[in-house]
Amino acid sequence: MEVNRMRRWKSLRMALKEKVLLGGLSYQEVADRSGASRAAIYRLIRNRDVSLATVERLMKLFGLEIIEAEDDTSRKQGK
Repeated sequence: MEVNRMRRWKSLRMALKEKVLLGGLSYQEVADRSGASRAAIYRLIRNRDVSLATVERLMKLFGLEIIEAEDDTSRKQGK
């Protein structure tokens, strides 16, 4: 189960990084629009630790949401 959580976090981080890097905004513009600091945006891009609040702000800015999916174990067990 821990592996699935790590995979999900990596997917979320990648989605956020993609939005920041391909969105056509500077780090400062992303920071200003999201309410996160420029340093936090930089840390995200560099795969450093960021707070949950930063993740939530960026998700809101980019219109992303988390959809809970069944894990492989539940499907195999018929749950």
